[in-house]
Amino acid sequence: MQLRYLRTLQPPGDNISRVTALCWSPNNRRLAAATSDRVVHLFDELGEKKDKFSTKAADTKGPKNYMVTGMAFSPDSTKLAVAQSDNIVFIYKLGLDWGEKKSICNKFLQSNAGVTCITWPMEQPNELVF
Repeated sequence: MQLRYLRTLQPPGDNISRVTALCWSPNNRRLAAATSDRVVHLFDELGEKKDKFSTKAADTKGPKNYMVTGMAFSPDSTKLAVAQSDNIVFIYKLGLDWGEKKSICNKFLQSNAGVTCITWPMEQPNELVF
């Protein structure tokens, strides 16, 4: 198997934020990259930035002191699960086309521990493992 370097998605600069999570969609059309400023950047299959959105805190009235710790696309590539250190997993509906409205369609609040990794099994589209 021959591997090759595609490209650098975020060139270094003064305002660069550390990447905390990455994942490819199963249809290979999107790459999601979460940064330390709690923003999810969406890239196409060629590495061009197409969209971005800010994540939400579990407690909307509290301080934003969480990090995105993991992400997973749904098997149909229309949703993105975002695991956070503030004990919650949000499911964002992205749609299949660029520019569609993004909305939270589900959330899973954990009682006492931040989620450190997450996966969405291809053969079990209604089950999320974290």
